[in-house]
Order: sequence, then C-alpha cells, then structure tokens
Amino acid sequence: VLAIPIIDDGQLAATAYLADKLPRVWHHEEIALLDEVAQRTWSAVQRERAEQALRLKTQELEALVSNAPLGVGFFDRDHRYLRVNAELAAINGVAIEDHIGRRIEEVLPDKFRTVTPYLDQVFATGDTIRNVEVTGETPREPGVRRSWLTSYYPVRGHDEGIVAVGAWVVDISDRKEAEERLKASEARMRAIVEAAPVGLVFAEAPSGRITGGNAKVEDIIGHKILPSEDTDSYREWVGFHPDGRQVEGHEYPLAQVVSGTADRAELETLYRRGDGSQAWIRFIAAPIKNEAGEVTGGVVASLDVDQQRRAEAELRRLNASLAQEVAEAVDKREVALNQLHEAQKMETIGQLTGGVAHDFNNLLSAILSNLDVARKRVDDLRVIKLLDGAIKGAERGSALTKRLLAFARRQDLKAEPVDIAGLFAGMQDLLVRSLGPGVRIATELPRDLPPVIVDPNQLDIVIPADFE
Repeated sequence: VLAIPIIDDGQLAATAYLADKLPRVWHHEEIALLDEVAQRTWSAVQRERAEQALRLKTQELEALVSNAPLGVGFFDRDHRYLRVNAELAAINGVAIEDHIGRRIEEVLPDKFRTVTPYLDQVFATGDTIRNVEVTGETPREPGVRRSWLTSYYPVRGHDEGIVAVGAWVVDISDRKEAEERLKASEARMRAIVEAAPVGLVFAEAPSGRITGGNAKVEDIIGHKILPSEDTDSYREWVGFHPDGRQVEGHEYPLAQVVSGTADRAELETLYRRGDGSQAWIRFIAAPIKNEAGEVTGGVVASLDVDQQRRAEAELRRLNASLAQEVAEAVDKREVALNQLHEAQKMETIGQLTGGVAHDFNNLLSAILSNLDVARKRVDDLRVIKLLDGAIKGAERGSALTKRLLAFARRQDLKAEPVDIAGLFAGMQDLLVRSLGPGVRIATELPRDLPPVIVDPNQLDIVIPADFE
C-alpha cells in the first residue's frame, strides 16, 4: 500500500492510497506519478466543491433577487440592464425581457438623467450610495409622478474589479403622499392652534414635559412658555388660590390629565404675569389619547377671565350698594308718606277751619253793622263806651277770622308796610285781657324803627303766640 499525503495551506487535507495485490517496492518515478495524480484529483474535488458552492450561492441569490419585496437591477458601464427582478419590472411597468440589454434611457426616458450619474459614480469610486430619493414618471403610469428610494452598490469579479452596479429600488410614493397629507394636516392644525382665541399648551404623558403652545397663551400669561420637564416643575407657573395659597405643580389641570388622575380638569387661579401683575386665568385641560385609548399627552386651554371676575366683584358691590340705597329709599318713602298723611290732616283741619272762619266772619260782619248803627243812635257816654268796646272786640274777632282764613289758604296774603310800634300799642288791651291782671306787659321798641313789609293779619297771629 502506498499512502500519498495531500497538503493544503500547510496542513494535511487528505490522503491518497494505492494498493497492489502483491508485496512490492515502489520506485521513485511511480511515487512521483502517483503524487501528481493525487494532487490533480484533489484539485478536481476542490473545484467541484467550489462550483457546487457557487451554484448554491447563485441559486440563493437568484431566489433572493426574484422574491425580494423591492426592485433589484444590475447595470453595466454603458447603463444597460443586465438583470432585473419582477418587482422592478412591475415598478417600471415594463416586462423583464424588455429590460435586458437596453439602456436605461430607453426604458425610463423621464428619469435616466437622475440615475446614470449615480451608476457612473459607483463604477468610478467603488463606493456604495445609499437612500437617494428619485422622482419621475414610468411607462406604467404616464403623466403620474412617483417617488422611489434607491441605493447603488458595486458588483465585483474574481479579480476584485467592478463588473456591474446593482440598484435597489423601493416605491415610496404612498409614504410620500401620506407624509404630505400629514404635513398638510399639521399645517392646518398649527393654523387652528394659532388662530384659537384661547391660549393652548401641550405636554407629553406621563412625564408632563411641555412640548409647545401657541402665541395666545403668552399674551394671556404675560411671559414665554416655560420648558417644564415634569409636572413638579409646573410650580414655576406661579398662581394662587382664592384663599391666597400658591398652586402646587400637581394641582394644575394639565398635571392631572397627563398623570391619568382626571379625564378633564379645571382650575381658576390668580396668576402672576411676567410683569408682576396678577390676573384671573381659568385653566381647562383634557388628555390626548391614541387609538388604543392610552394617554399619550395632554392639552390645556387658558382663558383670561380677569375682567369677568372683576366685573362680578363690582356687580356684587353695586348690588350691595343698591340694596342699601333701596332700604334708604324705602325709609324715605315711609317718612314722606307720614308727612303726606300729616299734610292731609292739616289740609282737612284747614278746610274745616276755613269753613268755620268764613261763617263766623259773616256773623261778625252783621254784628259790627248793628253795633255801628246802635252807637250812632245812643247819646249816653257810658253806653257809647261799652259799644266802642264791643265794636273793637268784634273787629278783633274779624281779624282773627281773617287769620284763620289765611291759615286755611282761603285768604290771600297781602304784604304792606306795617308800623310795629303802633301795632303793639293797638294790641295792648287785647293782650292784657288775654293774659290776665297777673301779667304786666312792657314793650321796648326803638323810636326810629322803620315799617316792616308784612301781612298784618299774619303778624297778629305770631305776636300773641309768642306770649303763650
């Protein structure tokens, strides 16, 4: 038996055995021949293994390319298609066989000027180019512009030279359209947020980190939106309860909804604005939920209710003042009614007095007339003196009735110059008889006292009343 070792890369890779039926001595030429046969046989075995491995890789690559969920193509230096898979053929709207051997400008005349520079760059540098966005039309949908995300990589031969450039193509038109719709929706939402008549602030959940807001809220609170990182930091937004206590961070409505403790929260607080002034602000918060109903954030609306609160306080003050004024008016009305009742009673008395005085004046007129006639026909001095006294008394009675008529407003007041001294002298006997002999009457009047403009009957009423 002859054993021939096969050494590969310095190590024993295999052993070739040659046997003869009879014992023998192997010559050097035979050993050399057998060694060459063994080496060639090993080379053939290695080549077959390599070819099998290559075929397997080729089959795997073929399966991968054919079934890849993205377009795959290979190009030579003249920009000709060497190979395309079914997905790329569907993207381009051209059959697979109509790609092979044709230049890219023949298949895709709308976008070859965009793609060919990348192919040339990979052939020149050997570098992979990733995630290039390409837009254009295809024979599949003429007149419709679509978008693709492309990548380009070198395909090397056995000598490491670049023999082709591969391209991966993913249709992102639907994604781009969705992105554009999302951008448009976000732009509309931003316009709505900015145009809102209330201040708005947004936060993440559950941390409470402030993510943004509109310009209106800065007008209301009087300072920039604070970049609070959590709900505890909300205490930096300084507000006070009606009883004067400062609002804690967790008490703000936004903190309650992002933490999940409330589905809606509201708080009215006396807020300290950026300039140090204070204003009443109402905060109303609601959670932001995803499709699964999970709280992902929160939004709080800020309303300036300072004028409303101050108007309500002023209204309460006015109501209290009005109630007091009404009470005072009622009291005044009661007084006025009492005065009216007294005036009505006095008017009744005056009417009665006027009627009695009028009748009494008529009687006195008749008496004075008869006394005057009697005096003219009597010669007895003693009787004349008595008649004179009776006439004076009747005249006093007549004056009294005139005063009563004036009191009852049935006698017009007649102001005229009156000699006060003469008036007192004429009333001397009446006062003596009225007051009695136990009272001595003394008058002290200046000699040069000028006349007084007055109704003499009214003055006659006043002077006796002062002596009572």
